[in-house]
Order: sequence, then C-alpha cells, then structure tokens
Amino acid sequence: MSISLPQLISLVFGLIVIAKTLTDYKNKKENRRMFSFWLLLWIAIIIVAFYPMLINEIIARFGAGNYTIGQIAGMGFVFTMFVVYRIYVKANRLEKQLNELIRDIALRDVKKGRKRH
Repeated sequence: MSISLPQLISLVFGLIVIAKTLTDYKNKKENRRMFSFWLLLWIAIIIVAFYPMLINEIIARFGAGNYTIGQIAGMGFVFTMFVVYRIYVKANRLEKQLNELIRDIALRDVKKGRKRH
C-alpha cells in the first residue's frame, strides 16, 4: 500500500493535533469533552483520507445520492472559511478590548504617579 501526499499530510497533521490535544488534556488545559471531540474528529479525518469512498457510502445511506465528493468538499471549504472568519472576528475584538484595558491601566497608573517596570 503506497501513501499519497494528501494521505500523508492528513496523517501528519492528524497525529500532531492528537498529540497536542492529549498533552493539553493531561495538563488540564482542555476538558474531557473537547479532548474527545478533537480526538474523534481527527481520527475520522485520517480514516477519510485513507478511505475517501466512505463519504460516498455515507451519502448514499442517508439518501442524498445527488451530491458528489467535490460538492461535499466545497461545502466543507465554505464551512471552514466561515469558522476561520468567526475566529478572526473574535480574536480581533479581544485584541481591541485587551489594548483598551492596557491603555486604561497605564493611564490610571500615570494619574496616580506610579511607574511600571
């Protein structure tokens, strides 16, 4: 069995994420629910990378036989871009709030005559 480049990339990324998630779970940075979610998701991604025809079988079982793998991948890409956009918006909002908080603390310290080192 030879491994294709997409399969290899999926396997490497999957193992990296699984290892990182396991480390975070052991260090109590992640709860059991999130650990289980990411573990199952990346195992599924690795399985689908090695057996892409599983998607067609799943689609056929649910009676939605009119979709192609390309359409499913396209919907996945759109969903991924939506999630990336939401993360960007949230991170940008948090960065602005953090900058405002730091500015307020610095101004308060200046008004009180204290210096920060």
